[in-house]
Amino acid sequence: MHKVAEYFNNNLVTPTSVMKDYQIRYQSFAVNYFTLNTRLYNSLWTNTNDSVYTSNGEWVTVYLPAEPRLTPGQIAQVRAVAAAQHYNVIQLPPKSVTLPGSLLPYPSVAIRQKAISSSFPYSNLALPCWSQNNSYKTWTDQTSPAFFAKYASNPTNNGPYYIDGLKMTFAQFVSQYSKSS
Repeated sequence: MHKVAEYFNNNLVTPTSVMKDYQIRYQSFAVNYFTLNTRLYNSLWTNTNDSVYTSNGEWVTVYLPAEPRLTPGQIAQVRAVAAAQHYNVIQLPPKSVTLPGSLLPYPSVAIRQKAISSSFPYSNLALPCWSQNNSYKTWTDQTSPAFFAKYASNPTNNGPYYIDGLKMTFAQFVSQYSKSS
């Protein structure tokens, strides 16, 4: 996330704290999943109060792959590089093989924003929900630029608060981000 909306930080509450019209009240990035062999829904998340931010205010989360899982040494190295860059790290769980999780796109990363101010035009409300008028099963089949312009975060619909990402190998990540530590 290139810029984080102004939010009420629960970690900074004092007896004199006053609630005001923040752009959002709360935000989180969550990886939603169903545990193997169960129908139990879980989330791995990072929220605004617990996240670390880069020196220019970006919220970067590194998702470690479930398969193939990195070795313990690689995980430690990624976490060290990420910490030096002020990046958050989440280990992706294995893809569900049971219903209903096996029917969902994998990984399913959700961005939640709560109590969005009516004066904040760049929230996730600027993005229509694909599954409102389409089968959620077809989300991963979409490839057109028009689809992503409408249903994915970008500077047009989320302004400077847009979200994007990169997919990198372990070697690419360590090589690129260790140098800029």
